[in-house]
Amino acid sequence: MEQPTATRSATLSPFPVDLVDMGKKRLETLFEVQSKLVDTLPALSREWMSYAQAEQELSSDLLAKLSAARSLPESAKVYQEWLSRRMEMLAEETRRLLADTQKLVDVGARLFAVDMAGRAEPPVAPEVH
Repeated sequence: MEQPTATRSATLSPFPVDLVDMGKKRLETLFEVQSKLVDTLPALSREWMSYAQAEQELSSDLLAKLSAARSLPESAKVYQEWLSRRMEMLAEETRRLLADTQKLVDVGARLFAVDMAGRAEPPVAPEVH
């Protein structure tokens, strides 16, 4: 007895609907994670450029104050103030670097998870009736 055309075409379809839906969801997740990465990198770049500018301004300020210093104790005081501020900045930059690294690791882990999700599950075979 011959099967109805609609049933035969559904079972002989080379791409089962479940597999297509799974691939679509995986691609959507991948694009979402990549979008997050694309949004994160420019923000990090702007942050680090502002840190570099702050360091440049601090160094410029040091040079101006050292040039204006009239004695060795005054120069030592200027340098001590600069060193204290520079250490504060370094501590803040270190905290920010760790936080930024964590953001990148999180995004990377999500990308890896999306990639592994596709490999961890074998493709769904079409049901044979």
